[in-house]
Amino acid sequence: MQLKLITAILVLAAAALLAGGCQDNGTAESATDGVRLNTDGKLPAGFPRADLKPYPGAQVTLATTTDTASTCSLESSDTVDEIMAYYSDHFTNRGFTQSESKEIGTGRMVKFDGPGGQATVTAIDQDGSTLLNLSLASGSAGDGITAEEAGITQPAAPVTLPDGFPGDIIPSYDGWQLLKATLDEKEAMVIFITADTPSAILNFYQDHYEAMGMQITEDVEVRKMRYLAFMSDEYAVGMFLQPSVSGQTQCRVTYEFDLNLTTAGKD
Repeated sequence: MQLKLITAILVLAAAALLAGGCQDNGTAESATDGVRLNTDGKLPAGFPRADLKPYPGAQVTLATTTDTASTCSLESSDTVDEIMAYYSDHFTNRGFTQSESKEIGTGRMVKFDGPGGQATVTAIDQDGSTLLNLSLASGSAGDGITAEEAGITQPAAPVTLPDGFPGDIIPSYDGWQLLKATLDEKEAMVIFITADTPSAILNFYQDHYEAMGMQITEDVEVRKMRYLAFMSDEYAVGMFLQPSVSGQTQCRVTYEFDLNLTTAGKD
């Protein structure tokens, strides 16, 4: 069995890496101070919204900015081609020039060089939805704005697990704040944030999945971001962990039914 979701999550991890900032020699530069993170529908103060404009109508899951780099993760119902056409026009009008374009799995990554820095747009199709990551190294400063002003939407009410959610496969993490929870005929997925460390989150889920007979089959770390796959003959689960120096950790856990020999856990 192969995890189809691994491409999307690993590409988002790579895109987020680009937002860490680059020196002139191209080496990654870790930002350990001044990180501003928002998950409440408002872009952080200093977010370069003029250059790094969130895609209209998309739902933001995370936005961060430092003195040298910014990144925004979103999800849209539009196609990869529609999103890339939008950003090609946007960055061209802002004085940027496309410097690289490559197909990655079910999506595409495009880089633009311009007066505001180097921008990277990564869009991945995942069963009809598009996962989108925007990053800008050495972007210009700007003030925080609301989600409505940015053309993005956030859940108006606290997120809850859908009826029939397979809690035996993706158990609730104590004290989590759900950003998104979905269940359809193909997969169950949660995105949440917590004040706990990535290690604490991983220990909780690893103990749970090992008790179910699963083993870690993929473990990829890009700077401090980490993707893991847990698999057995019956189950396949992917996990993405992204910490910040603010003390919060964002976690995405996906259980994809059509990768498994059974649909155990789904009502």
